[in-house]
Amino acid sequence: MTRKSRGPSDPSSTDELGVEIAGEDLRTVFVDLYRAHFELDTTNPLPAFDALSSIVSYWWERHEVPESGMINIPWWAGEFIAAGYQIYRKAHRERRSTKFGEAYGVEGGGQGKQPRIRKHMRVSKDRDLALWVALELEKNGTNENAIAATAERSNVSESNVARAWSDWGASVQERLQRFRRDQASRSVDSDPT
Repeated sequence: MTRKSRGPSDPSSTDELGVEIAGEDLRTVFVDLYRAHFELDTTNPLPAFDALSSIVSYWWERHEVPESGMINIPWWAGEFIAAGYQIYRKAHRERRSTKFGEAYGVEGGGQGKQPRIRKHMRVSKDRDLALWVALELEKNGTNENAIAATAERSNVSESNVARAWSDWGASVQERLQRFRRDQASRSVDSDPT
């Protein structure tokens, strides 16, 4: 299977940012953001697919397979993915015509309606941009510098990055700070001194 780069919002490409967060740890932050996105609309399965894709992509990027041959996925993501599949399977057992995307609620809804993924992709991109601004803030210290640096590295206008930061900045910063606190408490708990 051919895998495409996720581009500037790729959670594993932190080297050029110079931030102190490992790719695997940053992926944890992204999965937490996917969960937050899912909690805003629990009828939208796309954040569950984002979480699963992010976890699998981590291994693809390393060109490895987990030693056990298995991955851990968050319960909320697995549950939603399984539920959609059960709907799809049941429809076909009953000989009803249901598309896979309809079973998950991402397609259908009438002629002329935009697929749910269009809005989801915009929101996801905005959320990812906000995370990069938050990480840049840790380095640069000012919103203007962080927004400009994120716009440059992402090839997105500063006004679009500023809008994304306005929409998602508080949520992203809260989750990043919680992640940092959790990470610090784990290292204190594991310190034998």
